[in-house]
Amino acid sequence: AAGKRRHQLAEERLYALMAKRQDVASHRLAMLTARLDGVSPLAILGRGYSITRTPRGEVISRADQVNRGDPLITTLAQGSVQVRVEEIIKDSAQ
Repeated sequence: AAGKRRHQLAEERLYALMAKRQDVASHRLAMLTARLDGVSPLAILGRGYSITRTPRGEVISRADQVNRGDPLITTLAQGSVQVRVEEIIKDSAQ
């Protein structure tokens, strides 16, 4: 009877330890997921930013990468728009 009780207690401790470890792992996963979501390109687009590319897929990050009349594709949080450069405005800080 004492051996059976010891076995039962050990089993209960094991289940409690497994539950605790699972809780810790779930919490850690949630924290890491939140960090990844914060830097996700989709999350960034959702905050109002966009990504502009040439038709060949090159990312445009500077005004001097394009010429008047160039076609570009701008990716938004939901969908994309095809645009054509009308005017190039240089940053006054340059």
